[in-house]
Amino acid sequence: MSYQMPPNGGPPRSTPIPGQSTPIPGTGPGGPTQFHGVPTAGAFLGAQGLEEPPPVKVRKDRNWGFWFFVLIIIVVPIVIGIGAAIWAVVKTKDAVDTANDKINEITIPTFPGISIPASTVGGIGDDGTLVVSLLLNGGPAATVAALDAGIPGDPTNFVEIILYPEYSFATAQDPTKPDHLDRYLLRSGSLDAPDPQSNDPDAPGKVFTIDAVDWAAIAALAAEAPRLAVVEEGEVTHIIITRDVFTEVHDVVVRIYISGPRGSAFIETTPDGTIIRIL
Repeated sequence: MSYQMPPNGGPPRSTPIPGQSTPIPGTGPGGPTQFHGVPTAGAFLGAQGLEEPPPVKVRKDRNWGFWFFVLIIIVVPIVIGIGAAIWAVVKTKDAVDTANDKINEITIPTFPGISIPASTVGGIGDDGTLVVSLLLNGGPAATVAALDAGIPGDPTNFVEIILYPEYSFATAQDPTKPDHLDRYLLRSGSLDAPDPQSNDPDAPGKVFTIDAVDWAAIAALAAEAPRLAVVEEGEVTHIIITRDVFTEVHDVVVRIYISGPRGSAFIETTPDGTIIRIL
């Protein structure tokens, strides 16, 4: 379509119609009118009294230097952190495995010249240190062997033995004076000097030797004592071995004491670990 004058001499159209030809702004009746081909968007908008919109800025892709900077600042520290965490876990496991491998090589000195193998009395704790309890596994047998070797008598005649996780007490008869009793403390690998006790003329009927007790059976029972006594979160606090003065023949009796935040109990057994009662 081309620009045409309105018929019958009417007023010119206010808006030219673009088509195959368009008048250039500023030309019209009374002057030369020039026609060109299809106008550009700027020419057409200018003819309408409008400005051409500003050019659109095209975002340029970031170069390789930018991405290298991102890699160094963000990605590398993350990778290093993950690697360090994995390394720490591996090293911790190696340390625990090494401690477990070496535990059988560690001995806990007692008195005199007798050692309690660490592998029989403890394990590795959560912090990687050696856990020692004279009430576990071979602990009772090794402890009473040390007491028997360090206290006068061959064999030593005991009136009472009390085992705690970290030390033990023993009251024994003086082999040269049957009514004399002395108490000994075994702790940190050494036996303290005897502590004199009141003389007891009935002492000869109260003594026993370590051979009278099955220490392995007692240790096994002690490990199960909290469960058997139904003590919530219970632990064995101590074991007492003595003769029962309430029986006619004064049998040797073992009492395993358990305590927890919600209760306590004890298990009474024969020397071979047979349960008599649980209270």
